[in-house]
Amino acid sequence: MTTDTALGVSKLVVQDKVPLSEIKYINHPTIVFNSKESVEMPFRYIADGDQPRLPPGMREHLHQDLNQSFEF
Repeated sequence: MTTDTALGVSKLVVQDKVPLSEIKYINHPTIVFNSKESVEMPFRYIADGDQPRLPPGMREHLHQDLNQSFEF
């Protein structure tokens, strides 16, 4: 579980009074950007329907990160 997810779960339980057992999760989700680009995340996220709840800007950051290369 990422730090953002842990904070989100804490907020749901403490502030919103959602029982921990009622929070739905997605383990190791694959974030799909298009038919040829995707990334599998090695963490647990709060489910938002059938997608993981990501922090603001995270999806864009992940997509930009796909364009990185190693220079040797």
